[in-house]
Amino acid sequence: MNGKTDIFVELERVKQENIFLKKKIEVVSEELNKKIAILEHKLDELKRNNPVKSPIQQDIIRKLNRNKKGIIKQRILGLIEERTSVAEVKDILVDRQNFCSKASFYRYVDELKREGKIHPITIDVSEAFL
Repeated sequence: MNGKTDIFVELERVKQENIFLKKKIEVVSEELNKKIAILEHKLDELKRNNPVKSPIQQDIIRKLNRNKKGIIKQRILGLIEERTSVAEVKDILVDRQNFCSKASFYRYVDELKREGKIHPITIDVSEAFL
């Protein structure tokens, strides 16, 4: 009889463990479904905020990115013509409009100097261009 009792006790333990595991699976499943719903909502938001661009839009963006350097250099020249200082031009293009990084901005200014398109003059401690 002792063997039968041990089997019944073990069977009852396995049943209880099975019930516990089923409940745990339900909890994990509910949590997972909540997270999936949140991710689906965020994905929908991203799709609404970033609609797929048409091929022509993608082509235009690609061409602008290829010519970004030239566009920024033209913008620098345009702002310098308004008699603004280098610091003011940098503030406009780098800090306010995020056209490029500070390092890129100064590389473009150096290129414009080498090309002879701008001529630096120093007044007190600030640098201006003609």
